[in-house]
Amino acid sequence: MGSFGENLIDSFRQMYEDLATIGPKVIIGLLVLMLTWFISKYVVNLLQRALEPRLDDKLVLRFILKLMRIVIIGFAILAFLNIVGLGKIAAGLWGTAGIGAFIIGFAFKDIGEHFLAGFILAFNRPFGVGDTVEMSGYMGTVVGLNLRNTHIKTFDGKDVYIPNGNVIKNPLVNYTIDGFIRKDFSVSIKYDADQDLAISEIKKILGEQKGVLQGGKSPNIVIGALDKGRIDLKILYWLNTDDKSISSAEVERCLVKCVISKLRDLDIHDPYIVPVLKG
Repeated sequence: MGSFGENLIDSFRQMYEDLATIGPKVIIGLLVLMLTWFISKYVVNLLQRALEPRLDDKLVLRFILKLMRIVIIGFAILAFLNIVGLGKIAAGLWGTAGIGAFIIGFAFKDIGEHFLAGFILAFNRPFGVGDTVEMSGYMGTVVGLNLRNTHIKTFDGKDVYIPNGNVIKNPLVNYTIDGFIRKDFSVSIKYDADQDLAISEIKKILGEQKGVLQGGKSPNIVIGALDKGRIDLKILYWLNTDDKSISSAEVERCLVKCVISKLRDLDIHDPYIVPVLKG
């Protein structure tokens, strides 16, 4: 019993000595981590002020800043391991074999794939913040891009985070990459109505509506179905997506309201057909 007690005391004494030895190192390591955190924020802010005037694409800028912060924190973790006496582990992570195993481990979890895809998307730039896109079955506005996923907000208010690997591997439609988007809707007139008059009046409305482009991207009206005692008119028009003062939803609402009102005044609107909105 006495021998057991002495062994227990020796064990506690050894634990105390170990803690006394490694404790200050851990404290210093934690201080280094905290200091590096503040330094990373300072460096990132400095880099942002330097790059912001030179980079028009805010998506690339955000990606670079996030990557820089991760790199600095990564160095801080390696420094922490060295300070607390785990230099061999740090060297293994830093070495080629350690980094290779690290990347392979990520790849098996699909994280490495999305990480590399994020690089491709950031520098290939198939879209920018604010672009209207369709990807992986979702359509909406690009909000951001990080190292793992792309964030879009759908037109019904949902926030969707799509893994970058999926974005790379599947078709991506960018409706506004050149700064323009075409919208359309359809209305119906009576079968025996004066088509030329209807088209002429609708063109006047399109010409007066703020935001609807003219000239090279002027509106167009095409005749659709001739069925069941009616004629469908498809109205196509262009908007400038770089003009943030223009709301595509508001333009569409005004056009539909004005067109239907005018057709009713002319007594040629088919009241049994609900306008079909598209685009």
